[in-house]
Amino acid sequence: MNGIAVLGPAFTLGGGRVEGDDRRHLTHLPAMAAAAWYHGRLAPEVDSVEAAMAAAQAFARDDYLKALDAGHLLAAPERERIAARLAELTGVPAPAWVQSSLRLGPAAFQNLLLQARGLQLGAYDLRYTLPAQPTGGDPVVDDPAMGQYTPGFVAAFHEYLAKELGVAFAEPYLPIEWDRVNFKWNYGAGLGVTLPRNDATALAVAMRRNPALQVFVAAGYYDLVTPLAAAEYALAHAPIPRERLTLKGYPSGHMPYMGEASARALAADLRAFVRGAVRPSAGP
Repeated sequence: MNGIAVLGPAFTLGGGRVEGDDRRHLTHLPAMAAAAWYHGRLAPEVDSVEAAMAAAQAFARDDYLKALDAGHLLAAPERERIAARLAELTGVPAPAWVQSSLRLGPAAFQNLLLQARGLQLGAYDLRYTLPAQPTGGDPVVDDPAMGQYTPGFVAAFHEYLAKELGVAFAEPYLPIEWDRVNFKWNYGAGLGVTLPRNDATALAVAMRRNPALQVFVAAGYYDLVTPLAAAEYALAHAPIPRERLTLKGYPSGHMPYMGEASARALAADLRAFVRGAVRPSAGP
């Protein structure tokens, strides 16, 4: 095998949720900035989603990293300065950042960004919204993104089965089955494997063993479940040959092919990757 394409990856399963581990706060910030830009919550001079994300990324790698590392030893004036900058980058008021010790989680961000409009953001695609009202707690149907676009995919799949393939099944098609599948999955590692674990390191090992193996990684700007910056961080901290790695971001959500522009860009990049991956190796 000489090519792998990965969409919306979670390389560090179970990582970033350990007490004192601030990686997820650093890597979620660019996605928060993207959402704030999309919903008109940033200053007018921020003229593109890429600019919003770049500013958040630069801040996360410098001042924000240092502030989180200081913990409770961070001086009050510096805490206020960091919170003010976080407010500028994410559209969430500074007091909310101060109250959360500068660590605003995804769920809080989803509820706070458009709180004044009475709306909640979708975690899988921050462009989608639903009224911020009590929900049933289902991670699919009650997510403002998944709850709106998943029924369309299910309906299209049923139509394809019936009209194009002429196939009928007694059981209904379930797009995501949390209790029976997702929560019991061992991710190919077998019994007894515990989280957290880093699959970016495993990918680096596979690329070492196979010098012909090339990897394409794609993620959406508006994905708060597996953010682009989280993939960048995991790959940057694994000994992966950069000349054989392609990392791309798209103005979409957890499914980077959502939206015609993103789908066309992703398709073009995948075709270019496949053309490069199938090129004969010159050998040692």
